[in-house]
Amino acid sequence: DVPWPVALTPEQRARHDEAAAPAAPILARWQRSAYVSDADQRRLVAALRQMQDVCHGAGTEAPPKLDALLGLLPELLERPDTRVVVFSARTQTALQAGRRLGAAGFDHVVFGASDAIRQRLQGSAAYRVVLCSDAASDPLPAQPLKTVVIQLDPPCDPQRRQRRLQRVQGDAPARNLPVIQLIAQDSLEAALWALPAEARELVASTIDGQRGEAFLQGERLAQFMAVVAALLQGLARH
Repeated sequence: DVPWPVALTPEQRARHDEAAAPAAPILARWQRSAYVSDADQRRLVAALRQMQDVCHGAGTEAPPKLDALLGLLPELLERPDTRVVVFSARTQTALQAGRRLGAAGFDHVVFGASDAIRQRLQGSAAYRVVLCSDAASDPLPAQPLKTVVIQLDPPCDPQRRQRRLQRVQGDAPARNLPVIQLIAQDSLEAALWALPAEARELVASTIDGQRGEAFLQGERLAQFMAVVAALLQGLARH
């Protein structure tokens, strides 16, 4: 995987830092008492989710990651035997990217929900830029082209990452795909990707809500709080 740093805009930076503010008193209370109430867990996770959303470009008319994507495509598409598959978590992001690519003159196809994929599979093989959201799970049409994957919001969860790559590879034998990860600089996203895999997955799975409304307890809660405290203290030094 190739990490590709992308700077936040000043407006994004302000929103990112504002979202982080509620976490400081929660972490301070935990460091004093080693206790975290369910309400504080909920507030902390909400703050981390807001920071993550900013990194992914939510609420931004011109996300810098889309600027980075537009900058990468000309070089990647220089070779006629290459196609680029761009993944995002949200269909809205894929559609927003599609509008930017269309305005810049790039032929592309957007795959959002599964029904949309089934309707567009027939004519999609000619497109060398494919935009996909996690709302769909259908495999992408096979093409005799080298594929490069770009992740607008790189998933920390290895299972989610694998599901994306399987949509590209289908039932073909496992092979290495070039993957470019667009990562917001000096942000929660960048700090997460600098963590060892186990710690990254613990925080990411909690932020992504895979545990539903269940609250962490005991040693796992202590691990989560310690990792988050280190993450936010590191960000505060930037």
